[in-house]
Amino acid sequence: MNNLKRRVKQSELEYELGRYKKKVADQQKEIQELKAQLEKGNDVTLAADIALDKNDTITIAAGKDVTIDLNGHELSASADKTGNQEAFLVKGDLTVKNGSMEMTAQNNQGWNAMATIFDVTAGGVLNLDGVTAQTSGTDMAFVVHMNNWGEVTLNVKDSVLSATYVAVRVFNSGY
Repeated sequence: MNNLKRRVKQSELEYELGRYKKKVADQQKEIQELKAQLEKGNDVTLAADIALDKNDTITIAAGKDVTIDLNGHELSASADKTGNQEAFLVKGDLTVKNGSMEMTAQNNQGWNAMATIFDVTAGGVLNLDGVTAQTSGTDMAFVVHMNNWGEVTLNVKDSVLSATYVAVRVFNSGY
């Protein structure tokens, strides 16, 4: 498994992926690299705060087992579109530990759409350990949305979850 470490050095970002190093000059590439590593199923350790692209979703596919060690930092996301928006679509196993997460939705999603940090579905497992997570900005904001399209699991240890509407929503879609 690879660890993703980030240090600021003379206005460039230096990554260390296992034994390989590469320099990235802009934050857009940094975010895309983070997304690529997680979607490949690699573990990631943050060395600084990071903000995902607006309206971006990182998918943890079925069969993947991924850990994000926030390492005392914040991972944030934002949404400004109408319709459902999740920062993480969890169909595999995702563990997040040691830091904070925040999502801000700028549009009123209404009762037909939601904004959530984690959308756990299709057999997904989410483990939160030592995480403070919050969502805000819309009346349908959740930290965790659990959709019953297959068995889903949420394990929370030493964490605080807060939201504008409700921190954890269990949705019975009828499927």
